[in-house]
Order: sequence, then C-alpha cells, then structure tokens
Amino acid sequence: MVSAVDTNKNESGFSNEDTIYVPFFIVSDFGLATAYNNGRKIISNLFGNEVHMTYANEGWLDPAAGIYYCYSSDSGTHFTRTEYVAGPGIYPALAIDTAGNPCASWVSGSNIYYTHWTASWAPPDTIVLPD
Repeated sequence: MVSAVDTNKNESGFSNEDTIYVPFFIVSDFGLATAYNNGRKIISNLFGNEVHMTYANEGWLDPAAGIYYCYSSDSGTHFTRTEYVAGPGIYPALAIDTAGNPCASWVSGSNIYYTHWTASWAPPDTIVLPD
C-alpha cells in the first residue's frame, strides 16, 4: 500500500502501512507517463524485495523525452535515481526475465521497442509484428 503526500505535507488516506522514501523528484511532463493498466509500470521479483518502476516523459521540460527507470532493493522503501533507458517513447511496460533482470518495452511512432538490463540497458530492438 502507498500513501501520497502533497507539497504542503498533507498525507492521503490511502494507507498508513508503508512509507516510500524517494530521494529525488520523479519528473515527467507527460500526462500519460504511467497510463493504462495493460502494461506493468511497477513490478517486483518473486520475493518482493526488488521493486522496479518505469515511466515516460515527453521532453517539454528537463529531462529529455524517453523512457525512464528506477529500482529499489529494499521492498520499495528507497529507490535509486531515475535513469534514462531510451527514447523517445510512450506507454512503457516492465517484466523480469528468467535471470531476474528487468526488461522494458515501449511504443515510439508506429514501432514497439524492447530492451533488457544486464550491467546497463542494452540497445533497443524493434519488435516486428507478423502481418
């Protein structure tokens, strides 16, 4: 469960069970940064101790347009700084491969792209859909 706190330090009533500490602001100028529930934006490993998050940014403000990612190794209590995955793109989705690494996919124009993490994000591949 997550609770939200606004800039006046007013906390929502969603939950009082957990608190997430994000040592930075997650900034996006895209109204659909985490849109649509058919693509997972926040996922965890089988044990729940590793939490991964992705979102999109259009690039009207800093940072640049593209897909962004952050990670937590303590069940979502603290997250790393967001990092640029690739872009431009919208509608990101995450999964975890059999080795436990995050994989991301997103849409850019009429193409769907895919990348995965090993020691860094691999160059994106285009997913070709059958005719």
